[in-house]
Amino acid sequence: MTLISDDIYKILRRGITGGLSQVTHRYNIAGKTKINHFEFDKENRCVYSIDSDYIQTHVVQLDFDSQYPSVMSSESHPFIPYTNHKLYMCGQAIERITDQERCKQLIYDANRLSEDALVIDKMLLFIAEVRGHIDENYINYCIDFGPILRNIDITTNKETIGQFMYTHLVQHNLPHDKIERKLTNLVDTNNEVMSFNNYYL
Repeated sequence: MTLISDDIYKILRRGITGGLSQVTHRYNIAGKTKINHFEFDKENRCVYSIDSDYIQTHVVQLDFDSQYPSVMSSESHPFIPYTNHKLYMCGQAIERITDQERCKQLIYDANRLSEDALVIDKMLLFIAEVRGHIDENYINYCIDFGPILRNIDITTNKETIGQFMYTHLVQHNLPHDKIERKLTNLVDTNNEVMSFNNYYL
């Protein structure tokens, strides 16, 4: 993408996350490991890992379309509600819009859901910086794979990562009680402004 300013570069650079691996069990053994899911208990403000009655038979990597949209650019898929079910890659950043009303018009423009090629050709792809969160009443819909992927600073102490992981770090002489940069799944931007593209919002 051709950039027109350092500000746009910085916005894009902050949003680059790299690859992510979601592992819900330390060991996954076909025919033995139970499939589990997470549940958020709003009353106690805890997340529980719950085993189901189902057993894993295969380990599957879901990566291609979700993590590398450029390889799927212009391929139609029903899960993409915008731009006639196709992902398009930006060719150039033409401007930085700071007027909030104009930004809202772009984000909430109903034409984004159009299937008319003439309408879509006039639509702008965009990146918006927003604070985001998922209401507690809806967290369990996405808790197994939080939709906000970001590199964040995490303190590797017992209070933050929990007793189990903290004990693992200590027993294996791994670094702990320090701040580390981690790629993780979130359900909240922690009141930080983060960038999201038009297919995300």
